[in-house]
Amino acid sequence: MGRFGRRRYLDLQKPKQTGPRLNERITAPRVRLIGPQGEQMGVVPLEDALAAAKEYKLDLAEVAPGADPPVCKILDWGKEKFREEKQRRLSRRKETSNKLRLIRFRPNIGDHDVQVKVRKLRELLEQGEKCRVAVLFRRREMRHQEQGVKVLDRVAEMISDIARIEGRVDRLVGREMGMVAIPLRQPDKSKKSAGAPSGRQRKGGRKAARTGSDGASAAAPNTDESSPSTETSSSTAN
Repeated sequence: MGRFGRRRYLDLQKPKQTGPRLNERITAPRVRLIGPQGEQMGVVPLEDALAAAKEYKLDLAEVAPGADPPVCKILDWGKEKFREEKQRRLSRRKETSNKLRLIRFRPNIGDHDVQVKVRKLRELLEQGEKCRVAVLFRRREMRHQEQGVKVLDRVAEMISDIARIEGRVDRLVGREMGMVAIPLRQPDKSKKSAGAPSGRQRKGGRKAARTGSDGASAAAPNTDESSPSTETSSSTAN
């Protein structure tokens, strides 16, 4: 293996570091130190900063490595990492809740297709999903925008009991017009989880049913074998 190939191999073997450099991994000779309460402690040698962090029984984290000198803060890295992860989960949950599910219709859609799409739309709304209803036009269909308005009217009426309509646009924007359907009620997750049996309960129920049916079949008398013996005994008596 060549020199450059070996260097690349060794680089791949190094574990990737996530987050700031901590404690002895900091290499700058002098750092600008921030205390655990956010107080400025000035520019100090790295050894003094490490000693201060050790005195507080906390970590020294390099929070701004690009500064001159680098900025380090005394903190509890375990708690800080947990707080950042919690904030990341909340942000991800908020992004997911703000997403709109898209249901597309055509201006000349048939009755059966409307029923199918509205059924899917109602399922999403009952699950608490916000949905965008769009009517997509082809080039020739753009002359009949009133057909799209009729479709939106019909869909809005079919879901009026479970959703409210916002942001409706009855004119073409690009090649479509549409509206946003927002559920009136959020699903009660506690009732859903309490009412539905778990997989283990369903499996146990099936097993009990099989065991009961096997026991019943074993306990039942065998009428096919008993009837010939009865006939034989009666003929012997005669």
